[in-house]
Amino acid sequence: MSSISFRDAFDRAKNASQNLAPYTSKPVSAGLAITFTVYGFIAKTALQLGKKRPKITFKTTDIKAGAAKTISAKQLLAEGVKAAPKIGAAVGAQMLSQEWVENKVNSLINSSEKGKNIISIATSSAIVGAISSPFLAAFNGQTMGYSFLKSMRMLSAKQVGVIGVRETNFIFSLRASKPLGEKMKQYNDTKATENVASFIAGYLGSIAGHIPDTALTLFQKSRKITSLSQLMRGANTRAVAVGIFTIIYNNSNDLLDCFAKK
Repeated sequence: MSSISFRDAFDRAKNASQNLAPYTSKPVSAGLAITFTVYGFIAKTALQLGKKRPKITFKTTDIKAGAAKTISAKQLLAEGVKAAPKIGAAVGAQMLSQEWVENKVNSLINSSEKGKNIISIATSSAIVGAISSPFLAAFNGQTMGYSFLKSMRMLSAKQVGVIGVRETNFIFSLRASKPLGEKMKQYNDTKATENVASFIAGYLGSIAGHIPDTALTLFQKSRKITSLSQLMRGANTRAVAVGIFTIIYNNSNDLLDCFAKK
């Protein structure tokens, strides 16, 4: 049996990583992004339920993050790590599926503007958002202290409906952040401009999808919707979190793709 040199093993591992990169960079990037932004989603849920944002402390409490008045830095990191595999898998699958559906829609409408046709981006975002809604509803339940399985058991048709609308806005904004960045860089070609574009896309997409997000939170807590102002609680907090999420996601995705091509 012939032995494999270290160089051959390294080259094989490198080739394997390059082949897997298109399928792993998006889930890994999304998992990393939620790890550092999970507090924003916990805080927005508290605000949606009429509570105050939980304060970050260095003292660990026994209260679950979703219902806590305070949350320690250690607990916050634990919540982020716990959410990372779920959100990484969900958002990664969403963006890979969105890309595939978008290409199919482009071929149907004979669009030559690959990656830039607003109709194909919006259509593919809506399709993937509807399909992936149950899984993301479970994550919203986690921000209230529910387990993944309990959130899935609580799932209703109206929850699926509102989360589908929310996810359509999220996927569209995440997908549109790149074309927006390219457009803005025509005036100022810097990384900072690209990051600003990512934040703007994420922020506006979150605002557009905040009403169904709040409705989902209220439905999961069996609360009634009483006013429009109630549905906009926590809008800015969530929008900032999604904006930062988009920046981390795009930068991590670019970095991983670049690393795999070397």
